[in-house]
Amino acid sequence: MAKNSFGIIGKSISEFNELVDNKNENREIMVRPARLIPAQKKLDELSLVSVFLASLTMINEFRDMVFKEIGISKIDYIKAYTKVSFPKIKTYEKGIAKKGPLRVDGLILQVVSGKIKDATLIEMKI
Repeated sequence: MAKNSFGIIGKSISEFNELVDNKNENREIMVRPARLIPAQKKLDELSLVSVFLASLTMINEFRDMVFKEIGISKIDYIKAYTKVSFPKIKTYEKGIAKKGPLRVDGLILQVVSGKIKDATLIEMKI
């Protein structure tokens, strides 16, 4: 299990935006905002997760239904990202480091009073 060296829980959204800023070459997290009409090729996991996450951010009734089902408490709002990677975290398979950064399909940030209350990583399969 990877150590959370960048600690996004408790940070403000502006601090998170600085953490993932494209101009920061030493950034520890790389993300792409979720979009209702994704830029990725059609019918792949990244386009599916992008549409799903963007829908959660735009349709309150859908978000409330999904979050109630999985037990997430009421929040001010969420931020959603796709193609989330952690370039400084290496992945291992049977003690051997694999090439490339750790990558997951999506990230949901739960925001309360301008601060990140919780974060959820999403891995989708089609």
